[in-house]
This record gives sequence, structure tokens and C-alpha cells, in this order.
Amino acid sequence: MKKTTRILRIVLIVILLLVLIGTMFIRHLRQMALPDYSRNIALKGLYDSVEVIRDSLGIPHVFAKNEHDLYMAVGYILAQDRMWQMDLLRRVTTGRLSEIFGSSFATTDQLLRALRYSDKSNRILDSCSAELKTALLSFSEGVNQYLQHQGTKLPLEFRLLGYQPEPWEPVHSLNLIGYMAWDLKSGWSEIMVNEIVAKVGDSLASQIIPSMNWYKSFIYNNLPAVSGLASEIIRTDRFLEESGLQVFKGSNNWVVSGKKTASGKPMLANDMHLSFGIPGIWYQMQQIIPGKLNVTGVVLPGQPLVICGHNDSIAWGMTNAYVDNVDFFLETVNPQDTNQYLFNGNWR
Repeated sequence: MKKTTRILRIVLIVILLLVLIGTMFIRHLRQMALPDYSRNIALKGLYDSVEVIRDSLGIPHVFAKNEHDLYMAVGYILAQDRMWQMDLLRRVTTGRLSEIFGSSFATTDQLLRALRYSDKSNRILDSCSAELKTALLSFSEGVNQYLQHQGTKLPLEFRLLGYQPEPWEPVHSLNLIGYMAWDLKSGWSEIMVNEIVAKVGDSLASQIIPSMNWYKSFIYNNLPAVSGLASEIIRTDRFLEESGLQVFKGSNNWVVSGKKTASGKPMLANDMHLSFGIPGIWYQMQQIIPGKLNVTGVVLPGQPLVICGHNDSIAWGMTNAYVDNVDFFLETVNPQDTNQYLFNGNWR
């Protein structure tokens, strides 16, 4: 009996030691990636000095003398605080989730790749203004210098999944626009409406959905391939949410006239209906170039520009207009060559 008690005691001590060592190791990995906000950082390619002041809430206020330096610093700052989130969003927009999460995400990747975010982003990049291109290039330089400085001292998620993030490119920032546009889409509800009509008929469907007159022309009837597509899209959204990604859904935006406020100045209220999460979907910061720019608001991790905020003169917000911006087409695939589809009587 004494021998058994002694063995159990030894086993318990070993388990406690393993738990303690494991906890200390994980804490060590987490602390390795924590940024030191008080130290000076030398960024290659800066034209002048940049000062970053973080307030009591950790919100960065970035003071630069030109746009190139400003956006390079913004890239470094966002990588410091949100590199894992940025890389995850990048993998969503390029359909590369299954590389790190396994084969269960293969179907999700197929849908995301079919949306061809990068193709569209490259076309935007080719035709955008020199000012925007400079901002995106400078931002990418800042992100990549962070990755070079950190080496393997990256957020815990990278170590647990066993990979190093690839260099950031301007196209990755533009992909986020396409992702937001897709996620704010309203047109996919047409598939659901089509399935409802197919099962219950026009009369009953109009009672279930009083606004059926909005959907008079949306998709051809009797398309068996459509069945299940809506559930597949919903399943993809669910996969993204389970990965820790916010899914954009709705919002509102309104203004109160200065005639109705105590200050005599107009008020803008922007309520973006997004769920709480860690990390949050937005990143708050202030960007300042004395005499040229003074803007504060929120950016989307992965791109440098303030999406919702204000400068010295105006304020702006963003709301989902629920426009019909998605159309669905049923393609006929060549049974002899599945890389071809039928277009105007010819295979392409």
C-alpha cells in the first residue's frame, strides 16, 4: 500500500512538473513575440525620422514628415500587433487555408480561389494612382522589415502551426477590398429564394417572403445544380468564422444637422454591425504629417489607409448598402475537357 501511494505521489509530481514546464514554455513563446514599444527601431529606406507615440490605451499616433515614411511605419506597427491576423486574412483571399488547417478547409479554399481576388487586385494595382501605389509599396516594406527583424520570434500561432509567413505584397492589401465586397454581398440570397420557390411555389413563397417582387429576375428556374449551393456558401462563411475571422454583415450610418446639436456642429454616427472578437476586425490609429495630413480612425489590418475616421475638416464612415452586386451563372462544362466551358455555342 505504501509503495502504491509513493508511486501515485511521484506520478502526480511528474504531471504537475510537466504542466508547469509546459505553461512556462508557452508563456515564453508568447512573450518572445510581444513588441517593445519603448525601443528605437531602425527601418531601412526611411527618408526622415518617424515618431510613434502610444497613448494609455496602446493606440499609436504616428508622426512622419512624408507619406513614404508614414506608411512604412504603419506597416511595421500593424505587423507588430496583428501579423497573425494579417496572414490569416491573406490566406483567406488567396485560398490557402488548408495549407495550415488541413484538408477540411479544401472546399473553402476552392470557393475562395474561384473568386480570383488576386487577379482583380493586380488589375487595380496596374491602373491605380502613383500615390496609392506608393502607399501600398511603403506599407509592404514596413511589414517585411518587421518579419526580417523578428526572424522566428513571431506570434505563438505561427509556432504552433509550424510555418513562417511569406513576404507581404501590395496585392495582398488590395485583396482585402475584394474580400469585404464579397462578404458584404447580398446577391447570394437569390439562390435561397430560388430553392424556396422551387419547393413551395410562387404563391406560398410570396407569403413567406413578402418582398418577393424584389426577386422577379434573378436566376433561371429548374436548375438542379443550384440546389445545395446556398448551404455550401453558408458552410464556407461558418468555416471562416471558426477560424477567428469576422464576417461582415450589416451596418448603419447617419448624420445629425448642426441645427439640432448643442455645439451647432453636425454629428456623424457610424455603426458597423460587427461581432466582438480577439483581435478585433479594426485597428485604431492616428496618422500625422504636419501641415499635410492629420487623420484618426480605424484601418483594416493588412492595409494602411483609414477606412472610417476624420481629419481636421471632415468625418466619414462606411455602411453596407445591400446592393444587388452578385449574379450567378450556371456554366456548361466540356465533358471532354473540364477546363473549358460553353460560351455562345463555343468551348472556351
